[in-house]
Amino acid sequence: MSQVEFTGKWGPRSWYVNHTAPFYDNPARPPHVEVIDDENVRAGAVHDLVNCRVKKKAIIWDVVGRTNKGEVAHFTVGYYGSEEEALARFEELTA
Repeated sequence: MSQVEFTGKWGPRSWYVNHTAPFYDNPARPPHVEVIDDENVRAGAVHDLVNCRVKKKAIIWDVVGRTNKGEVAHFTVGYYGSEEEALARFEELTA
């Protein structure tokens, strides 16, 4: 199972993470998870990644047990110019 490990804060809204996802296609940004309203995040916490999918222009995983603005937090592994491009890349990466 793919997972993220929270390693340290990245500004007021996000945390850097190490991950075991099978791919990371987002070289412009370091691996991170935004957790705006989740005050219980701690360095070293490990959470499972589930439900890898395309959402709008991004490929994301849900982060089990973490929230962001009242919703399930997500880990973005790729961001593209259009939803069509994201879907095509998702097909390539998960084939």
